[in-house]
Amino acid sequence: GGKIMSKFICFVMSISILLQMCILAKPAEQTYADGFNGSTFLYTEKETVSYSSKKESEVSISGGLPKYYSTFSNTNDCAPVAGSIVLGYFDRQFDQLIPNFTAGRYIRDQFIYTAQNDTIVNLTNTLYGLMDTNTSGNGTTVNQFKNGLQEYAQSRGRTIGYSSVMNGSLSVQEVIDSINSGNPIVIFVVGYALVSDNISSTTNTDTYSKDIYGGAHTMVIGGVKTITYYNQSGSVVESKVLLDVYTGYATKLNCYMILNAYGNLDDAYSVKIN
Repeated sequence: GGKIMSKFICFVMSISILLQMCILAKPAEQTYADGFNGSTFLYTEKETVSYSSKKESEVSISGGLPKYYSTFSNTNDCAPVAGSIVLGYFDRQFDQLIPNFTAGRYIRDQFIYTAQNDTIVNLTNTLYGLMDTNTSGNGTTVNQFKNGLQEYAQSRGRTIGYSSVMNGSLSVQEVIDSINSGNPIVIFVVGYALVSDNISSTTNTDTYSKDIYGGAHTMVIGGVKTITYYNQSGSVVESKVLLDVYTGYATKLNCYMILNAYGNLDDAYSVKIN
């Protein structure tokens, strides 16, 4: 019996060693974080589009999203900040989603958000814990983001739903549909291009000043602008999809990100809280 038993133990041990090797060999999930300084800024480049005519269309969430930002009390906290932006938006509907806090108020017909205060900083810190940020690398994985935000919503008696708006690449139509339904989209990017100022236009040219970033980052989309440029014969010269992003950066709270201008958009989810 002893020989069989020791063979069996060897067999079990070899399986456990194999399992450990398999676990170690699995590639780590991408974490989204932009380090201490808020962003990995690389350079600015200009792009000029010449055209004969153009068509623009834009959709956005009424009143936009709250402009919360990282205070860098924690490192790599872009995902928790994005979570706070989503919660601040849904707190308009469900006032108890963020306790002892009012998302904002209507002034005439315009919804004006309450500026970030200690309650929001504490909320971001809470999400930092719930999302296990910095436990499996620098930042937060997509699953950690989704699970942490879900845990928070459930703790406030709410349910949360995520719908992917990716179809190989970002499905712009699904993003537009989500915005029209009043649901923001959280995106996970590695490298991205933000429009640094307004697009400067002359009669037949638009010039984009693009700030190029190299970091892995999480942002929230509150709108989409599409611009299609045509030449004299009516053929499309160029088309731009500008995502209206809330960046979580204090210096550039809300601006356009040019889709497919730089880097990769890895994942994107429409978020709804009920």
